[in-house]
Amino acid sequence: MPTPKCVYDYVQLRGVPPPSSSGLHPPVCDYIFIAGLPEPKNSGLQGFFEWRSGSIANDNAGTVIRPTVVPNASPGRWHRVFDGPISVQWFGAKGDEKTVHDGKMNAGSVKLTTLAGAFAPGDVGKNISVGGGRSSAGLVHIDY
Repeated sequence: MPTPKCVYDYVQLRGVPPPSSSGLHPPVCDYIFIAGLPEPKNSGLQGFFEWRSGSIANDNAGTVIRPTVVPNASPGRWHRVFDGPISVQWFGAKGDEKTVHDGKMNAGSVKLTTLAGAFAPGDVGKNISVGGGRSSAGLVHIDY
């Protein structure tokens, strides 16, 4: 089966079987483009990956992807092709921080309340940091 030229995300890339060199010398050189579509939130994943048949690097969900049919100890990985700095978006960072200045939280509570209206249903379950506290609040219940 020929290697597809484009997939949407890492889930699809993990499902692509390893390219077959069919005894060709030099071995087949395969590349796949991650489009990050159809979800706009995945646009930061975009980029090219090349097949490295001898790689046993750990799948890090950003620059190295192991196909699901390749056992952990067996060689063969997709490696991101890049030159320059690594982007945190490749690893799932969204850059969707929000700041409110009227938030209220009681000591020991996991409930943050704000009247600023900055939060939406999609923010539920995200990590938050509460200024003036001793540490990050972690997962909290957000009233919106």
